[in-house]
Amino acid sequence: MNDNPNRIPLDLSQLKSSDSYYMSIDDFTLTDSEKELIVNFVDMGEAVFEISLNHSLDVVSLNISLSGSINLKDEHTKEVIPYDIEDEVDLIIMVKDEENSDLLPDEDGIYDLRGSLLALLYSNVPKNYSETPLESYAKDNYQVISEDEYLAKKQSSSPFDCLSEDMFD
Repeated sequence: MNDNPNRIPLDLSQLKSSDSYYMSIDDFTLTDSEKELIVNFVDMGEAVFEISLNHSLDVVSLNISLSGSINLKDEHTKEVIPYDIEDEVDLIIMVKDEENSDLLPDEDGIYDLRGSLLALLYSNVPKNYSETPLESYAKDNYQVISEDEYLAKKQSSSPFDCLSEDMFD
């Protein structure tokens, strides 16, 4: 038996076949080691995971959605700011065909949904985020500029800038 207190169990033996189920996880928290993987993540804010499940014989269809706003630390000002998030993923559990299932059961036969929830969250949190415009600055051997400045500089420094359509037939 898995004694992980952070486990989000799905016990298919408790479900009746051909039924639909819905659950909401609004008190989801990350462990310290899970938070380390998302540098500017503060907390789940008002974000909620919703899981809808359709069970039919040996096939279980799961839809996991994440919506609301999480709290991130602004990369430049270090202030906590809300960040809107909305995404979903569909998963299939094929009880008699584990090779084609999106999830596998733990040793005790119960499925743990925590990894799927974390994957959905991790894929939607930006690695760097700021609502503050960056001011460029230069140090001894490097210069920090915003992405907009970089793109403008990159476009204007093209060797083809001196060419025009009039030069070619």
